[in-house]
Amino acid sequence: MRKFPPSAEPLAPVGSPERRQQIADDVEKLWGWMRRPGAAAPPRNRNERTGATMRKQDEIEDPGSCFNKALENEMLFVLLGRDKTAPNAIRFWCNERISAGKNKITDRQIEEALKCADAMESDQGLK
Repeated sequence: MRKFPPSAEPLAPVGSPERRQQIADDVEKLWGWMRRPGAAAPPRNRNERTGATMRKQDEIEDPGSCFNKALENEMLFVLLGRDKTAPNAIRFWCNERISAGKNKITDRQIEEALKCADAMESDQGLK
């Protein structure tokens, strides 16, 4: 079983340039490990429950979506598909969730997030 974070070296202090580089390296290692060389990009992300893609209207209409599960006064942060940095931000978030022990690489939440990042890159013409 692969250990997370993938970095073999001790973690640098949080917020330091060295830690930011370690995180960037870990995300690259994580993503490279998950993607098989020569594999086609996965299809657009579809919610396993509803079959809907992670699009604005689908999230609003799905009572089980993360958007609709948020508490009335809970803070939200939205990444737009046209934002060139969004796919990497999602992958970083996945790595942090795994590193913190909140998720495993095989959890549906992580798999859906990574598929969403792939779909964003595809929509942006990066794949």
